[in-house]
Amino acid sequence: MTDIRIKFTTTPGQLFKALEGEVAGAITRAMVKVATGAKDEIRAGIRAQFKRTPPIARAHGQNFEKSFQAQVYPDQKKRKESLSPSAVIQTKAKAAVEFEEGLTISGRKMLAVPEPLAVRLKLDRGMNKNSRFAKLSETQALKQMFGVEPVVFSGHNGKLFLGIHAAAVRKKGISVPKKVSTVPFFRLIQSTSSSKRTHVVDITDKWAGKLQSAYEDALKD
Repeated sequence: MTDIRIKFTTTPGQLFKALEGEVAGAITRAMVKVATGAKDEIRAGIRAQFKRTPPIARAHGQNFEKSFQAQVYPDQKKRKESLSPSAVIQTKAKAAVEFEEGLTISGRKMLAVPEPLAVRLKLDRGMNKNSRFAKLSETQALKQMFGVEPVVFSGHNGKLFLGIHAAAVRKKGISVPKKVSTVPFFRLIQSTSSSKRTHVVDITDKWAGKLQSAYEDALKD
């Protein structure tokens, strides 16, 4: 009886091409995973710290959280893969750099930081661009609302405030404790610093460190 022998052969080029496709697919999927993970964590952190878009970004019509984007190359919409993919985390939002490095606001004039009552009455022009006081200074807004000149006074803690005499505030139907003679609406300060940070660099570095494990997981898929 004659032996039956069936021989399967391939060329090194065919093997390399198959292996190249497998590796390219895995590393590209891994890059997408880490880039998306970094973007999602950055956005989650911004959501937790910034209850609303910072005024400097909102003034330019920007959504601060969604302005942070992850772009992977080659373009995944075209279903392309590469042995050397790359990714970019970017934003065009104003003040993004300031909130990454630490923001300090100062000026030649005193800064007016709204007290809770000013926020409730929408006297804070920075947070209420559509209010009737949006184009007025803090002094002008208070005078327009209460019909009297605002006064600068020192609180019990030595801090300076811009306020209105309690009698004028009560005439507007706003409850004021009897012991209060002047109602504070804005605290006056020379400068202020924000403790809010975006931590984009730290988060991106952390996810970049996960690329190897993400690649190994992708090879198993």
